[in-house]
Amino acid sequence: MNLISIRRFSAFTYVVSDMYLPEEKKMERRRGAPHLQRLRCPDTHMSITLLTVRETEDVGKYCAAVEGALGQVMGVYRKTAIGINLYLLPPGSGFHKRTASLGLNDATLNLAAPLFADNPRTLGNLVDLVSHESFHLAGYLAGDGRAADERSAYWMGLCSQLTVLGLVRGDNLPGGIIRTGNEAIAESSEQAFAVRRDVQAYMIDGEIRIDSVAGKAMLETCRNTFPAVDAANTPGH
Repeated sequence: MNLISIRRFSAFTYVVSDMYLPEEKKMERRRGAPHLQRLRCPDTHMSITLLTVRETEDVGKYCAAVEGALGQVMGVYRKTAIGINLYLLPPGSGFHKRTASLGLNDATLNLAAPLFADNPRTLGNLVDLVSHESFHLAGYLAGDGRAADERSAYWMGLCSQLTVLGLVRGDNLPGGIIRTGNEAIAESSEQAFAVRRDVQAYMIDGEIRIDSVAGKAMLETCRNTFPAVDAANTPGH
């Protein structure tokens, strides 16, 4: 789970990220914060850094997934600049960290995601997470009224999965309703369930492929939902 709050002070953007991965009781408990390796994604004009507890030969795939996800959002909000620091940890690791960043005419998101044993599931989740949260931040910077809309953010995540990976798997759809006293989390989970229900119409045998008839129909919905937004022409700019 990643909770993001954003404030604007003149040309400065202040972003607070609360990152949380639940702990599994059966996992070995380690004292203190995990030692993380910082890996800057090469061959990209975007600022993308991966922080992981172990070396992995899949770094190139993770970088490409994050770059593609961020590129989808930047294609909508063309005059915004967002950097990503992505914490990649084993599922059930009990990770919790709060970070803050201050940017001048740009912004940085800190996000946490689990590394599943099933690598395609990991890639789908990374694309979905980065697109979803970047949509909120980039929309805010651009003055788009949809910036806080969870339904739109969930759709952005799924549209990015389809475009970047060519596939949306059933296990990478948004989850069900969470019963909680936290109003923001409750609203987000309700919208996640609504979008999950909408997208079921495009699924065949538990997945959506971009080259299928249903996939092409969903892609058209995505294009109509997210036309390019010029920040200079949005309210407040």
